[in-house]
Amino acid sequence: MPMFFSENLFMREPDVSDAAFILALLNSPGFLHYIGDRQVRNLNDASRYIQTIRDNEAISYWIVHLRTTEEAIGIVSMIKRSYLAFHDIGFAFLPQHNGKGYAREASHAMLEYVVDRCHDQRILATVMPENQKSIQLLQRLGLRFDEVLQEANDSRSELLHVYSISRDELLINRLTRHYFELFSNRDGAVPQFERLMAMCQSAALFNNRVGERFKASNLEQFIRPRQVILTNGYLRDFEEFEVSSTTVIVGNIAQRQCLYGKHGIIDGKAFQQQGDKLLQFIKEDGQWKINSALWEDHALQD
Repeated sequence: MPMFFSENLFMREPDVSDAAFILALLNSPGFLHYIGDRQVRNLNDASRYIQTIRDNEAISYWIVHLRTTEEAIGIVSMIKRSYLAFHDIGFAFLPQHNGKGYAREASHAMLEYVVDRCHDQRILATVMPENQKSIQLLQRLGLRFDEVLQEANDSRSELLHVYSISRDELLINRLTRHYFELFSNRDGAVPQFERLMAMCQSAALFNNRVGERFKASNLEQFIRPRQVILTNGYLRDFEEFEVSSTTVIVGNIAQRQCLYGKHGIIDGKAFQQQGDKLLQFIKEDGQWKINSALWEDHALQD
């Protein structure tokens, strides 16, 4: 059975053994109000609902479980609806598990899982305009408002807001995250710089501000000193990460402007710092790669 994982969760396809959980979820107040009444009133109804999902190739559902206890806490889904041009993602969780970050973690893991399996140009999500918590979650996942949709549903008209993100942006998000993760040596991690070679165009350029001037490096010149200080004990418990970012994609070229942070212990002294970085990307043979990086650090923080 296909499964995927995140730090705290694992997701799997439903089967009839999930009937009790599905019965509880589909009759929870949030599901009934924001998603709708699926007329599931007992375990037999729940079993039939699960089988209907499994038999419909347009629907992909995954039950979300806690990795620690294996308790089922919610669902994430991707559905090709007749009134939408592309697949639509969704999520729903039992009330006692709301507000703990699980919906974001599971939805992010689902996007990571489906981006290599679904080749739609865009991924969509529909939400009622008053459902502000779901809207905030979609925005944190990188989706942006597209349009207002009037949908006829069960003899009534429903106003929905459509949010979307391009597949290219999802791929660039993942590439960027892997780029930053490469420089971590926390918890005994060993930076895998050979992965950077695969992430970058062979002629990629790296340009960072040193003092009052900028220093340009090719890929090999960029890797060599970082590989030394991240493995010889001089720089320990180090990681870099994005704080915020904006990505612009034009055809097969893209640029990402980000505020990033880093912290660690350098020569025995703890430090933390932020900086501004521009990453440029090109897409060749359907694959995005880093073409250049330009950055300057802010003053060190105490």
